[in-house]
Amino acid sequence: MRQCKGLTLIELMTVLGIIAVLAAIAWPLYDDQRQREARADGVGGLGIAAMEMENCLARNGTYTGCPVTTPSPRGHYAVAMVATNGGAGFTLTATKNDNADADCGDLSLNHLGQKTHTGTAPMQRCWPS
Repeated sequence: MRQCKGLTLIELMTVLGIIAVLAAIAWPLYDDQRQREARADGVGGLGIAAMEMENCLARNGTYTGCPVTTPSPRGHYAVAMVATNGGAGFTLTATKNDNADADCGDLSLNHLGQKTHTGTAPMQRCWPS
């Protein structure tokens, strides 16, 4: 009797089909996790910038002249500040550096702790508790 060595075409196609199904399941989960990580980076960057703003207010008595233009900790967002109410308030905006999160868009935080975003996703998704 003759012994066959190697894989048949059917066995190869079965393995490729299984790999394709696993990839179809794994890729959306990976992409969602990547977006959440980028979002958390933006929220963290805004928190750091807000602490810097409060330190500047304690030193100078006003938010005016407190330049905050910095990347978020992992660099997914650029954080910038605009003084409001004649220096008595501020609005921080985290602008995306890449298209990592089109659903939430840019994130904003003001001196009262009010949070907003420019995307279409619900607030709970963009600003996790």
